Amino acid sequence: MVAYIDEFKDRFRVGPIRRVLAASLDCGFITPRGYRMFKSRPVSRMAARHEALARDILEIHADFFMAVYGYRKTHAQLLARGWDPAEIGRDQVMNVMRESGIRGVRRGRTPVTTKPAKGTGGRPDLVERGFEAEAPNRPHVADITYVRMANGSFGHTAFAADVFARRIVGWACATTMDTRELPLQALEQAISWAASHGGTDGLVHHSDHGARYISLVCTTRVGEFGMLPSTGTVGDSYDNAMAESADGAYKTELVWRRKPFQDLRDLELATFRWVSWRGLEASAPVLGLQDTGTDRNRVLCKPSGASRPTIRAEQKSGHIKLTKISGNVTIPDGTVLTGDNTAEFLLNKVYVDYPVSMQDALFAQVAEQTVGSMFSNVDLAKLTKVAQLMGSMAEGRHFSMYAFDETAEKTISDAGFTAQTPSSEEHPQVGVYVTEQNPSKMGWYIHRTSKVTRSTCDNDGSPTYHVEYTMTNTLESSQIGALTSYILGSGGQGVEKTLIYAPAGGSISNLKTSGGSVTESRQETLNGKTVYASNATIAPGESVTYSFDVTTSTKAVSDLTIDQTPMGWIDSGVTTDTAACSINKQ
Repeated sequence: MVAYIDEFKDRFRVGPIRRVLAASLDCGFITPRGYRMFKSRPVSRMAARHEALARDILEIHADFFMAVYGYRKTHAQLLARGWDPAEIGRDQVMNVMRESGIRGVRRGRTPVTTKPAKGTGGRPDLVERGFEAEAPNRPHVADITYVRMANGSFGHTAFAADVFARRIVGWACATTMDTRELPLQALEQAISWAASHGGTDGLVHHSDHGARYISLVCTTRVGEFGMLPSTGTVGDSYDNAMAESADGAYKTELVWRRKPFQDLRDLELATFRWVSWRGLEASAPVLGLQDTGTDRNRVLCKPSGASRPTIRAEQKSGHIKLTKISGNVTIPDGTVLTGDNTAEFLLNKVYVDYPVSMQDALFAQVAEQTVGSMFSNVDLAKLTKVAQLMGSMAEGRHFSMYAFDETAEKTISDAGFTAQTPSSEEHPQVGVYVTEQNPSKMGWYIHRTSKVTRSTCDNDGSPTYHVEYTMTNTLESSQIGALTSYILGSGGQGVEKTLIYAPAGGSISNLKTSGGSVTESRQETLNGKTVYASNATIAPGESVTYSFDVTTSTKAVSDLTIDQTPMGWIDSGVTTDTAACSINKQ
């Protein structure tokens, strides 16, 4: 009644409103004196708590991902924010959400499952619907789901999840169901995660009867790391219920709430953000991170409704310049890290000289000391150096940022802090990006060199270049016996997924490979750009060379350069020979 009077009192005054309503209501109505007393009465503790509770619930559901929460997860999130469990209950949260017109998303669509294989591949069911574990890496569960794209086709997403951590530990997206491109990529990530959290020996890898999972490729990879393959019965989704549940959450919380994905890159980026967000709900002690809350109410950071840019280092080698600005870092055993030895320590020596149990703590200490020193006693000169450093690190792909909010994302992109594929016709670049596919720490040993040779200068102003991109495994046979399998992976082989992007307005031709073992390069179109993809396997002492011709746009005013995945050393390894001809621009 008071709210009704507040709404119309400026038009009709309190007295007339009271008389009209009193005549129409059998129970009478509030008197003018009662109205004034109510307005002057201080807000009760219960009403204040109710208002604060509603405000926090609205803030939680302002977040894109947490907007899917029902009253149970919202209640858990409120406890993680510091609410006293004795003051709020689930029913109260449910009532406030109902009053505010808030509800979580509900699963209601039937998932499309993969086609079962005709045989079992000799796999028993080692899980038998027991989706509980007392420690990490007891069973992993895996599955593939479909995602409809904007053009009417389907993308495919593969997940691998750790049963104990309730966390996705491997994922991959592809436009095909090729085993090497989809489930194997997710499996490799899961193996890498397991290797750093107790090892893979005896780890059960459980899936359905999809032909990709019981294929020779996946089965062989599982066996190489001492893992045990497991498969449920044909046509029974309950035998892989936890993986199916992850698929359902993915569809409900992301896919069905988004507009159709434009291409594979769009799908991969959205999936990456969703997997990262879901990781915050995992048990923090499993990851060796500090957590807040109790029991199931653990969080790694305090949530906020505001859009928070998330920062990630592309390579630990970015600490080279950071350390030079912030000063040396001394770790407990007396080792001093300077700008000259930091990259080698973080990319290699920490894995060689220190046990796995100490490595995360060392990374945390280096980061804490470096960043803390950098922002202590800040003056204009230091702040200028930091700003310049962030720009140069972003340009070299050592540092990138993203935000869930589109406006913030655009601001970050305009500032040059998002890693982009080649986009300038005036200053052409060929993109060469590599991703380690072997769960190992072999990246430090894979040295990369490039030679760009200007071969012809056409009359139309589009010069042609010949590019040779070489990856060399510098690991020596004498080192293999002294290094752990955690570093070596599969016998010290480097397994690199290589993506080669043509320059904007240009093209690539005559692509050839030599040395090592390289899969046939596939030409694809990603986000409107031409890209060649292949996997290179490089044994110790071997090299793999990609050679190809590049024709740039007629708008080019500078020579071709290479945009590449950052390395652990300052020298880019790129040499340029322009003696063959001259670019004549009018």
